[in-house]
Amino acid sequence: MLVETQFIGEFSILSHKWESVRELIKRLNLAYLYYHRKLCFLHSMMCRVNSVLTSVVRVYIHSLEYSKLCNFACVSPYDSKSKIKRCLTAKFAASIVS
Repeated sequence: MLVETQFIGEFSILSHKWESVRELIKRLNLAYLYYHRKLCFLHSMMCRVNSVLTSVVRVYIHSLEYSKLCNFACVSPYDSKSKIKRCLTAKFAASIVS
């Protein structure tokens, strides 16, 4: 009986730890991280010297998917990486507060 009580106590502590992780994951909206990485990757591809990569990315930036991505982040295709990061960080902070 004593062993079961200890196990239940440890289980409740473990369960509590996972609850806090679950709450953190809910608060940490991974979409913002994904959008940041995607926009920065595309930005770096546009700034390459390789003409093939640049032309492929220039075609992509006229797509509806990229347009929605830029509208979500409140940036344009030619903004700097620092502006992309600043805008997405501000949107992420606003989503946590609200």
